[in-house]
Amino acid sequence: MNPVGPHGTWGQPLHGFLLVNKPVGPTSHDVVACVRRRCPGTRVGHLGTLDPAAHGLLPLALGLATRLAEYAHWHSKQYRAEWWLGRETDSGDLQGLVVAQAAAGSFVTAQAVRAALVEFQGEIEQVPPAASAVRVAGRHSYEWVRAGLPRPLPPRSVRIWRLEWLGWRPQPGAAWQRPPDAPAAPIHAGERLLVELDCSAGTYVRALAKDVGRRLGLGATVADLCRTRVGPFVLEQAHPLEELMYATPQQLAAWLQPLDDILPLHWRRVVLHPAALARVVQGGVFSSDEIVREPEGERVQQGEGNAGAGRGETPSLPAVQLEAEDGWLAVLDPEGRLRALARQVKPGVWHPEKVLTWEDEASPNGCGHRGS
Repeated sequence: MNPVGPHGTWGQPLHGFLLVNKPVGPTSHDVVACVRRRCPGTRVGHLGTLDPAAHGLLPLALGLATRLAEYAHWHSKQYRAEWWLGRETDSGDLQGLVVAQAAAGSFVTAQAVRAALVEFQGEIEQVPPAASAVRVAGRHSYEWVRAGLPRPLPPRSVRIWRLEWLGWRPQPGAAWQRPPDAPAAPIHAGERLLVELDCSAGTYVRALAKDVGRRLGLGATVADLCRTRVGPFVLEQAHPLEELMYATPQQLAAWLQPLDDILPLHWRRVVLHPAALARVVQGGVFSSDEIVREPEGERVQQGEGNAGAGRGETPSLPAVQLEAEDGWLAVLDPEGRLRALARQVKPGVWHPEKVLTWEDEASPNGCGHRGS
C-alpha cells in the first residue's frame, strides 16, 4: 500500500520536533505554514518566535509534540548577535527608525565594554521592544505599533547566564578581530561588537543591546541576530527552510527529534510493567515497584527491591533510585515512545499529569494525527 496520499502527503502520523534553520525574511508563522502545507492535518507549532530579521534555529513541534511545547520555556536559549555601536532605533534592529545617534568620534574603552556586559548578567529587568510579539490589551504589541497606537509594555525579569564579547570590527564586511586586551583600547561609535549569550526564554536581544548601549553612553542596535540553541536543540541539527519546502513527508519523519528530548535532562525516563502502563494511559497511578527499567539501562537484578522478583516477573528498580529530581518521571513504552509525564504524589506513588495517546487518528487527506 502506497503511504502517499492524494495530495502528495504521507498517510502516517508525524510526532516530534523538527529543527529548521530559518533565513532572514520569513516570519515564524510563515515557516509553520510551510510545514503544514507539506503535511495537511498535522498540528504544527513553534517553540518561540524568531523575528523576521533574525535567522537561525526555529524548532517546530509536530503532532503530539505540540502538547509539550510549554517545556521549551524551562530551557535556556543561545544567540549570537552583531551590535552596531553609536546608533539606537525604535525597534532595536535595523528595521526601525533611528532615534538616537552618537556624535562622530565618540568612543568607549574596551574595559568599559567588558564592565557593561558583566553588569547585564544574572537576573535583570528589561522592557520588550514595542515591535514584539508580547501580548498587550488582547493583541500583539507589534499590531498596536502598525496601527499607530503603540502601548507601553511593563518591564519583566529575565536571566542572562552568559554574555560574552567574541569580537569587533570597524565596519560591515570587515574581518572580525579579537577584542583588544588593553583596557584603554578605544571602541568607536559605528564599530560592531560580536556577542554571544545564554538567556532565559522571553529575553529580547534587541532590548539588551539597547540597554547596554545606553549604559555605554553610545547607544546600540542589533545589526544581525542568529539563534544557535534552544534547550537541547542546536543549529547544527537544523535543516534549511529550502529543504523543507521540497521535502517528502517521509523525509520530514526521518528528521524529527524524539518527544522526550524537550524534557529536562534530569527527569528520569522509565519503562513500566505492561499492566501498569495500561493503567497509566487511562490516568491511573502507579507505584515504584511497577517500574521495570530505564530505557538506556539494563534490567535490574532480582532481589533489588521488587516483590515479584523470583516469580518469573520483570524486576523493578530499587525504590531508593527513584527519588527523581523535581518529583517528575517520563514514562516510556517498550518501543521508547513517550506515554506520560508523572508527578510523585507521595513516596513511591506517581500520578500521570499528562498522557499522550498514540492511536492513529489520521485524517483522510494526509498525515494528520490528533492524539490527546
